[in-house]
Amino acid sequence: MLINTIWDSIGSKFYSAKYIPFLTEKTGMKMTLYPEKGGFDGGVNRDGTGAEITVAAYSETVPNLREEYNKYGVVQIMPLTAYQRISNSIPLKEKTMYINIQTDSDAGIGEIEKKAVSMLGSNYDYMVENRPDAEKRNIEIYDYYRKIIGAVCVLLACIGIANVFANTLGFVFQRKREFARYQSIGLTPNGIMKMFGVEMLIIGVKPILLSIPFNAVFILFAVNRSGVEISEFMERLPVFSTVAFTCFVLLAIGISYFIGSKQIKQTNITDALKNDALF
Repeated sequence: MLINTIWDSIGSKFYSAKYIPFLTEKTGMKMTLYPEKGGFDGGVNRDGTGAEITVAAYSETVPNLREEYNKYGVVQIMPLTAYQRISNSIPLKEKTMYINIQTDSDAGIGEIEKKAVSMLGSNYDYMVENRPDAEKRNIEIYDYYRKIIGAVCVLLACIGIANVFANTLGFVFQRKREFARYQSIGLTPNGIMKMFGVEMLIIGVKPILLSIPFNAVFILFAVNRSGVEISEFMERLPVFSTVAFTCFVLLAIGISYFIGSKQIKQTNITDALKNDALF
C-alpha cells in the first residue's frame, strides 16, 4: 500500500505543510523505484538499476506510527517478502529496523523498556529511545536556552542603558558655562527644565524613529528567508520587551538630564563664566 500524499512545497510552508495526492486513481498503477542519489534530498540515481512495483492500493491517511517521514518522499507499506524481492534492485544506504512499542500510559514505559533490553541482550547493536522522556528533555533544554539568551539580552541592555546615561550626563555637565550665559540674559530655572525636556525627547526619540525603517526592512528580509508568514510573526512580536526597553532608555536619558539640570541650577553663574574648563 502506498501513502498517496506528498508535500505541496509551492502552496505551503514547511512549518504548516499541506499535502497533495501523488497518484491519480487508475487501473494497474505502477511505479519504478530507484536508489537514492545521496545527500539531503539528493533525488534519485536514474542511471542505476530500478525496481518496478505495482500499487495495489493507496491511502491518503498516514499510519499513526508517530514517525516523521520525508516531506518529498512517498511512504510505501509492503510485506517483508515483497521488499526482499526488490531489495537487490534498490540497495539502501542504511538498512535500519525500527520497532515501535506503544503503551497504554507513560507509567508502564520503564518496565517495558527493561523487558525489551533484556530480550535483546548483547547480541544486537541497538539503541532504545524513550519518546516521552526525550520530549520532556527537549522542552527543558529549550527553556534553558531561552533563559540564557534572555540573560545575555538583559546584560547587553543594561550595558547600553548605562552607556547612554553616562554619555548624556557627561554632555550636560560640559555645558555649565553655556547655561550660565543663558541665565545671565534672563533664562529661568523653569526655562532650563524646558530646554532639557526638548533635548531629552530629541536625543531619545530621534534614534528610535530613525531605526524603525531599518528594523522593518531587516524583519521583512529575515521573515521571508525563514519561510514564516508575516502575520504569524506579528502575533509573536515581542511588543512588551521592545516597549519596556524603549521606556528604560528614555528613563535613563530623563534621569541623566534631571541630575544635570539640578547641578546646573546650583552652579554659581559668575564662577561658571570665569571658568574656561569643560567641567
